[in-house]
Amino acid sequence: MRATRVIATLFVLAVNMPAFAETAIQPLPKEECQAIAVTLTKVTGIKLNVTEGTPPIMLEGLSGKACLMNGQATGVNRDFNTIQFKVAEAFPGWTTAEYDADGAAALVRSLKLGNKRLAYRLEMEPPKGTCTENVPIVDCKVPMKRWVWTIEAAGYTR
Repeated sequence: MRATRVIATLFVLAVNMPAFAETAIQPLPKEECQAIAVTLTKVTGIKLNVTEGTPPIMLEGLSGKACLMNGQATGVNRDFNTIQFKVAEAFPGWTTAEYDADGAAALVRSLKLGNKRLAYRLEMEPPKGTCTENVPIVDCKVPMKRWVWTIEAAGYTR
């Protein structure tokens, strides 16, 4: 009986307590989002689609909508490291925000300017079936112009 009360009390507490406080967000204005997409396209060589919706999973703890930009391309004959630095340079005044992680062929970053945020994921991978998963990316001999490049971005205000 005592165990039942303890469990019931814990359940009531769990239901009535928020797991964590989510940050409310709103999408960047459409014109600003379109301008960011154009800039990202120029820097990466990947044409982006622009929509509005729920932020991607990489942005946990946010509630609301964001301006979403995404695109995929092959034939991008550019160096991954050069592109990642050019993206940051393309947004003068913006500084690194909450997210910053990278690897040999993928990165997740976020930039901030006041209450504005731009979070993005850039990755490149060889075409399916050309390099096995257990081969280091540097040992994959597929020409870079055949690799698949993907970018996903979210623009929002806090």
